[in-house]
Amino acid sequence: MLIYSRDSFKFSKDEILVDVRSPEEFEADHICGAINLPVLNDSEFEQVGKLYKQNSPFEASKVGSALVASNIAQHLEKFFSDKRKESRIVFYCARGGKRSQAFATVCKMVGWEPAVLKGGYKAYRKHVLSTIQKFADSKRFIIIGGRTGVGKTDVLEFMRSHGHAVLNLEKLANHRGSILGAPPSRKQPKQKLFESAIYEEIINIGECDPIFLESESSKIGNLLIPPEIWQSMKRSPTFIIDNTLENRVNYILESYDPDFLLEEELPKLISIIERKHTNINVEELNHLIEIKNWRSLVSLLITDYYDPLYNHSIRRRLDQTISCIKTLQPIKDSFSDLRRKILFSLNKYLSQTSS
Repeated sequence: MLIYSRDSFKFSKDEILVDVRSPEEFEADHICGAINLPVLNDSEFEQVGKLYKQNSPFEASKVGSALVASNIAQHLEKFFSDKRKESRIVFYCARGGKRSQAFATVCKMVGWEPAVLKGGYKAYRKHVLSTIQKFADSKRFIIIGGRTGVGKTDVLEFMRSHGHAVLNLEKLANHRGSILGAPPSRKQPKQKLFESAIYEEIINIGECDPIFLESESSKIGNLLIPPEIWQSMKRSPTFIIDNTLENRVNYILESYDPDFLLEEELPKLISIIERKHTNINVEELNHLIEIKNWRSLVSLLITDYYDPLYNHSIRRRLDQTISCIKTLQPIKDSFSDLRRKILFSLNKYLSQTSS
C-alpha cells in the first residue's frame, strides 16, 4: 500500500481527502478540503478508549474492529458507491495508524489504489504551527487601526481586491469584534481550526510582502490570535484611520443587524459595562434599547465605551504609528482615497527605514 507523504500538505482537486476520525475530532480541526467519514462515531470512539484503559488493548481492538468494519461498510455503500476505480483516495486519522489503515486496506481489496497520510493529523498540525511561526518571523506586517466604526475590515478587503496581501483575522475567526461580535449565520470555529484557516491563508499569500492586518487585541471573540503573529503585530508599523462620529454611526447602522444585537450581543455588552465601567449611564443605555433608538444608542456606546477603550490601547502603540489618515467622507466613499494615502505614507516610511 502507498504511504502518502508531502511536506507541503497540499492536495490536488482530483484527490478525495478522507478524515476517518470521529466527528468531534473533525469539528475541532481538520485539513482543509477533507470530508469526514468516521470509522468510529463519537460514542464508539469513547467506548473503545475506555475498554483500552480499563480492560485491555485486545478487548478494545476486538470491539473496535467490529464497529470499524460496520462503519466502513456503510461508507462504501453510500459515499463510495459511485466512485470510479481511478479515483485517488487519501485517508488520514490522528497519527496515520489503525483507523486510516483499516479503511485503506478495505479499499485496496476492492480495487482502488488508496493512500494513507504519513503521520496523520498530528503531522499536519505540527506543520501548521511551524508554518505560522515562519510566517510571523519572515514577513513585514502593516497594521490598519482606528476607532470603532471606521470600517477597518472593509478597508482591508478593498486593499485585497486591489492586489495587496491581506490577512483578515476577523474574517477567519468569523467575528467582527466591537459592537457586532459574532454574526448570527455561523458560530466561531474551534481554536485549532481557526489556526488551520490562518495556515491556508498563509499558503495563499505565498511570497507576497508586506502583509496588511487589522489592529486587534490578542483575542477575537473567543479565539486567541497565534502568539507568534500577535507579538509581531505589536511591533509592526501602524496606520490610524479616522472619520467623523456621524459617519461611524451611519456605517455601524448600515452594517449591523439591530435585532440580532438585541438578542445576543447587547445583553452581554451591558453586563460587562455594569461590572467594569461604573461611570457609564447603564440606565440610559437600557432605555435607548427599550425604545429601539439605535442611532442614539450606537453614538453613546462609541463615545462613552469604545472610544475610551481605544484611546487607552492606542497609547501603547504610539511608537509604531506611521500616520493618522483622516477623512470626512462616508466610509464606503473613502476606500480609494484611504488606500492612496496609506500607500504614499508606507512607501515614504519604507524608504526612510531602508536608508
